[in-house]
Amino acid sequence: MTVDFGRTAVDYAAHRAGFPEELFRRLGDMGVGLQGQRVVFTGLETFSFDVDIPYSHEAWRGRMRTCNGIGATLPGPVVADFDNALARMLASTFPQEPLAVPHRVWALIARSPA
Repeated sequence: MTVDFGRTAVDYAAHRAGFPEELFRRLGDMGVGLQGQRVVFTGLETFSFDVDIPYSHEAWRGRMRTCNGIGATLPGPVVADFDNALARMLASTFPQEPLAVPHRVWALIARSPA
């Protein structure tokens, strides 16, 4: 099976959530990523947090098509069948929009020793 992410580029660009503003706020509060700052990879720290990302049904379907096991791998007619089945499931099970989809944000920062 060949994976071709080029086949999902349009959906990826339109429907994948970027980094939430909360990440940049937290990094700024930690003194990371400030203008003119040079980063040296020594003292490593990680953190993660969860945020809900609002998706319309159409956007969530596009997001699902970006998955490597769907849009980047399956033949077009199978992707269309999956998308239609997902549309029906969303309409019947989660009719209210937008959907609040949990999103895990994970970051790695490095600090230079004083």
